[in-house]
Amino acid sequence: EGSTPAAAREFYQRVHAFAEEMSVLGQRPLFCLAAQIEALAYDLHAFPEQINPSILRTLSQALDFFAGLLPDTVRNRLKDPSAAQVLIVDDEEGARKIIMAAMRLGNLKSVAADTPTTALAALGVQGFDLIFLDVGLPEMTGFELCSKVRMLPLHEKTPIVFITGMATFQNRVQSSLSGGNDFVGKPFNISELGLKALIWVFRGQLGQI
Repeated sequence: EGSTPAAAREFYQRVHAFAEEMSVLGQRPLFCLAAQIEALAYDLHAFPEQINPSILRTLSQALDFFAGLLPDTVRNRLKDPSAAQVLIVDDEEGARKIIMAAMRLGNLKSVAADTPTTALAALGVQGFDLIFLDVGLPEMTGFELCSKVRMLPLHEKTPIVFITGMATFQNRVQSSLSGGNDFVGKPFNISELGLKALIWVFRGQLGQI
């Protein structure tokens, strides 16, 4: 047990040093991604009780994705994330505020919808780079809404991340079958949300959907 805090601290320090290096070199996309990994690493070091399967899964995804960005030919295709637009669909005001705050920390712009009808109206006229979609919505489930989103010409391949407090295997299978790309669990960790968003925005830029 004594080695776990030390390992977490070392991981945080290494990511912090890399983030600073990317900032100095003007590699803004990599800096933004490294800064979010750093923020999550700090949370895990300072508040180990927050560690849960969703956070560990997101961190693992981030490190795997980061490794694939090291070749210049890949890294140079990334764009500043501040130009990206994220749509958040959740009927809980508190959840919407938390996710929007997480997007700001990740240098992403976001708008929110509280019902599927409002979301579909926005999605029908505007392209988004990422959609956070609550599973438990009024009018229809998040899975049903996802299927409708996939029928819109602008959003056939837009990354969709389900938000769920019911991170069961059945929900994960259904998220894939209804056209979703990923899921994140409640209760939220703001750093995890920002990191998850950047992974999928950048994957969209690279055509890795």
